[in-house]
Amino acid sequence: MSAASAALPARPAAAPWGLLFAVGGLLGLALPGAKAMAGLGVSALAFAAWPTTVAGALLVLLAAARQPRPAHWGRTLRYSVVAGVMGHAVPMTVAFALSASAGAGITAMAFTLPPVFTLATTLLLRRERFQPMRLAAILLGLAGALGLVLGRHALAPLTLPALLGLLAMPALVGAANVYRSVKLPPGVAAEWLGGLLLLASGALLLLVGLVSGGLAVPLTAPVLGGLALQSAVMTLAYLLYFLLQRRADPVLFSFIGQAMMVAGVAVGVLFFGERLPWTAWPSLALVLAAMRLMHRHPARPAVSRPARGATA
Repeated sequence: MSAASAALPARPAAAPWGLLFAVGGLLGLALPGAKAMAGLGVSALAFAAWPTTVAGALLVLLAAARQPRPAHWGRTLRYSVVAGVMGHAVPMTVAFALSASAGAGITAMAFTLPPVFTLATTLLLRRERFQPMRLAAILLGLAGALGLVLGRHALAPLTLPALLGLLAMPALVGAANVYRSVKLPPGVAAEWLGGLLLLASGALLLLVGLVSGGLAVPLTAPVLGGLALQSAVMTLAYLLYFLLQRRADPVLFSFIGQAMMVAGVAVGVLFFGERLPWTAWPSLALVLAAMRLMHRHPARPAVSRPARGATA
């Protein structure tokens, strides 16, 4: 096998858009959910840490009951810890700090940028060939996502720490998207991978909460019910998460953020009476056009350069 053909894992011809929208839609429920739980006295950190940990434990229990333990246990644990910390816990921690210092608008903007950083990472590592139409798809999606953000949030002045957070969070997510794809352990069930990733992330989020004191929640039926519902949603989302990871290239996978945003807008309108500005509709059209363009231009392996001095 040539270096070019080995650059990207084999993918099916049809892009897994159903899985992408399912995972993005489920994860997107956290956005209006966090807003609703904040009104009940639950901090964003607590709303992330507790359901993440519970969902991770549920998936690991499910995996232990249904699947054999992975043969390369140490490799699987290392993969899950790196993926969970780099792709979930640290970006979420940065997002909490960014939200507290710069507001929800800047934080929402950060969630629109992972496709840009994911494509940049794949190109720098020569994991795929540059295609202008894939770059165009990402820029279309970015324009649409930014339109949704700017139509729903007022932006605070951008300080240097906020700018660093705005860039650091999607850069970490982009690097994690590539890492998960490249280092994905073969033959390991999605339940193990999702559960161990969430447990690793939950452990760091709980540690941050213990240090900052943001884990306490009111022990009322609405709060406990909301946390239980979010735990169930995350369990289902991460059961599908690694099924998508095996079928999508890293850049396509990064469009989860756009799917999350569309789901958050839909839930806000349907269940919270949110009224959208007129700019939301062309913005949504741009996001859908970007996904269509990405579907028509799948990733291609990078062209390997012949060794210096090689003969024809």
